[in-house]
Amino acid sequence: MIYEAMKIHKEDFGHIPLHQQALAWGVRDEVIDGSVKPRPSNDVELKLIKMK
Repeated sequence: MIYEAMKIHKEDFGHIPLHQQALAWGVRDEVIDGSVKPRPSNDVELKLIKMK
């Protein structure tokens, strides 16, 4: 039934996403600017972060 409902929705109505959640990041003052680069998967490779 869920498959059928989704099929009807896709064929007859469709939708336009109106919201995309922004990622919020915060770092301590000891972290060197530019060393934290979040990836599309919403994580950070910790071995690349540089500290003062």
